[in-house]
Amino acid sequence: MTSGLPMHETVKSHYPDGKQYHLLQELIFPGEQKHRPRENYFRLDEGEYQARNGKLQISQGSVFSTLTFYNAFSIAKWRNNTNIDAISLRLKGVGKCTLELRLATIPSPPPGVPEMTVPMAEGPVVEQLLSSRQLALTEDEEFPLDAVKLADSTSGLLFLRIHAQEDLVLDSIDFVTSRPPVNSVKLGIVITHFNRVSAIQSAVDRLKNELLHIDPNQAEVQLIIVDNSDNCGIQTEGNIRVIPNRNYGGAGGFSRGLLQLVDEGNITHCLFMDDDATCEIGSIQRMMSLFAYATTERLAIAGSLIQLADASTIYEVGGYFDGICHRIHRNLDTRSPYHLLLAEREVFKPNYGGWWFFGFCMKDLAFFPFPFFVRGDDVAFSLTNRFNVLTINGISAYGDTFEAKHNATTSYLDSRSHLVQQIAVLGHGRIRTLKGLGALFLKSLLSCRYGSADASIQAALDVMQGPSFFRQNLDMSSRFPLLRKFSETDRGVPLERRPPGTVVKQLEADSTAKKIAMILTLNGLLIPGFLHRKTPVYQAPGIKARLGQVFCHKHIYYAVTPDSPGELVSLDQWRATRLLCSFALCAMRLAVTYARLQKTYLEEFPGYASENFWRSTYSET
Repeated sequence: MTSGLPMHETVKSHYPDGKQYHLLQELIFPGEQKHRPRENYFRLDEGEYQARNGKLQISQGSVFSTLTFYNAFSIAKWRNNTNIDAISLRLKGVGKCTLELRLATIPSPPPGVPEMTVPMAEGPVVEQLLSSRQLALTEDEEFPLDAVKLADSTSGLLFLRIHAQEDLVLDSIDFVTSRPPVNSVKLGIVITHFNRVSAIQSAVDRLKNELLHIDPNQAEVQLIIVDNSDNCGIQTEGNIRVIPNRNYGGAGGFSRGLLQLVDEGNITHCLFMDDDATCEIGSIQRMMSLFAYATTERLAIAGSLIQLADASTIYEVGGYFDGICHRIHRNLDTRSPYHLLLAEREVFKPNYGGWWFFGFCMKDLAFFPFPFFVRGDDVAFSLTNRFNVLTINGISAYGDTFEAKHNATTSYLDSRSHLVQQIAVLGHGRIRTLKGLGALFLKSLLSCRYGSADASIQAALDVMQGPSFFRQNLDMSSRFPLLRKFSETDRGVPLERRPPGTVVKQLEADSTAKKIAMILTLNGLLIPGFLHRKTPVYQAPGIKARLGQVFCHKHIYYAVTPDSPGELVSLDQWRATRLLCSFALCAMRLAVTYARLQKTYLEEFPGYASENFWRSTYSET
């Protein structure tokens, strides 16, 4: 939780110059969610502390720091994207302590280390002491500390280390600036809801309690809930508006919310949030502060995705699309200062952000979402609007990973959105586009997910009908029966435990010889069946198997852990061969018609990703 202070609060300092200061970042406290590590919020080097009711209670002799995901300050990103040139600290509490302001950095990675796929290894963290003060805090005083010039630091995270000389209670630790905001920020939050009643009601309760102003005429934040299933159970009141909506997926829901914000006319910024993602309210407040001081053109702020099932693992820190979606800084540990500093690096800059948390300025809106239903609509939205996507420490959402949601339906949706974006958004040629489609198809085929492979072929056939297919299938009703059949054939035999003899392999690099054999035999598909290993091999569920591990195995056991219930799938060479032939025919047809198809998409895509398209759509329903 946060202290619930209004954004851009102006406070009188105790500096002799009598300047007024504006809030940039306040502490984010751990809430009621027990599965979230305390190290995401505060780091205890020695002793003990408790965080209760928006206060920190630190025992005498304890050493405590804010070098954490939610409470360190991203000094370089603030400097590079805003007009802030110096920041100060403001503390309020009771007790004696020594307070150190420090800057944490890490050495540059070795040449050639890809920034998107940094390994999970730890590394050295360098700490620089910027200032140290002895403080005797009393209940009715606020202590401002000397300003830190951002130009003096090229990178790293700014944090505090506090040595409690007696039992200490801290009400607030705020980063503030003397500069007034340069941008007005009135935020419209759009949440698209579909059959997640408990999740949406919990999210709205938190927003009402911690962010939404009691007087809608004075509110800096408005909430739009687009109810695609018409069952959210929330009523329109104050600055909360519920819009019943026909289910056109996330693309339709967020577009309906955007239309509402455009019509209101006074909203300056928008935040898209999924109904199955949760975030700290402080992440929203931090985003609003960034927008208030932003100088970067077409700035958009993307929240990192932290895994809901494992709240210490960052699924991605933004994404990059070049025909395939790449997760940047994937699988970093929120509890590791070294990993947090890796996430600060922008050697590989994201070009899109997921809609679990994605904020942007309304005046930068040139295109609405393309009617993909779901999957890929967020990628196209970022690319077509040419947003400069920023990720920053402390702005995130918790949600399920794409691997956890994967099935034949998502394979279909992924394949068609990737294909359309290669054709119409990136303007790729036929060879590169066919390679991209082939990669998606083979991932499923060689993982023994034959329903998903079938779905990729169907996706390509539908895309070849032209953009009008998406208008005619806005609600996907004509495709769901077929996709259910694909999903049924995608599933394996359910088992309560792994089969006897199941091999659990360690992650290791494949040899050059093995890689050549995998390519020449299509990962063993072309090898006679009697030569395949009969013992199953374990794999975590996901978009694809680790092909080196399943090479030449007849059976794959998919389960969350090797000892948990799962499903057994088996290699079916005859079915795989038929799917390969179907894909080859589909690919040849796409190659022959590619020039005409691309011309059509390039001409018509802007019209489908437009405000007029969605106004026309909703005027008809």
